[in-house]
Amino acid sequence: MLLVLSLPIAYHCITAYGVQMDSARVALHSLAGCFFYGAFAAKVLIVRSRHLPGWALPLAGGTLVTLIAILWSSAALWQLAQP
Repeated sequence: MLLVLSLPIAYHCITAYGVQMDSARVALHSLAGCFFYGAFAAKVLIVRSRHLPGWALPLAGGTLVTLIAILWSSAALWQLAQP
């Protein structure tokens, strides 16, 4: 359900902004956003699967937390730090 609800957000970000490589910060944010959506979809599938090893779910969760931190620091933190 959450995956379906996130589709409009992903669609908006990709169509409105795309993957931009203007600066290192913007490129990092664009690529991390793309990887985040893929990792989010993978985690939803991993939660529903009973055939994967026990380490798959913590790895997917850790990947999501890392990507959220990168996205936050390359957007919100950067914006808040501006004078």
